[in-house]
Amino acid sequence: MAVKYTWNIESIRCAPLLNGRENVVTRVYFLYKGTDGTGKNAVSGNWHGTWDAPEPKDDVSFIEFDKLKESDVLKWVKDNHTESVEHMKDRVQEQIDSLKVPKYVEKALPWVPVESPGSGE
Repeated sequence: MAVKYTWNIESIRCAPLLNGRENVVTRVYFLYKGTDGTGKNAVSGNWHGTWDAPEPKDDVSFIEFDKLKESDVLKWVKDNHTESVEHMKDRVQEQIDSLKVPKYVEKALPWVPVESPGSGE
């Protein structure tokens, strides 16, 4: 099955006052998630990223914080990660692959005896 990728905004940081504007977005934290499969068989990998917003240059492109929509912020993030999205996909795919076929499963040390319940009395 093909991996389904989604973008989510996790949080936003703002400057309370910047160049005469209030609550100006300065940083966005996002999650890029890939999921292979559905239901109980789904396996996911995550990429947590940030985007530092440039200072707004004009009133035309500036959106007041209270009027922001998720789609506005997602567009900013996506537009500024076009060159790194393949790298993000590769890292997410590596996580999915390592969960499907684990290489580092911790095991009890064979030379250490396992205590049974009540043996310490």
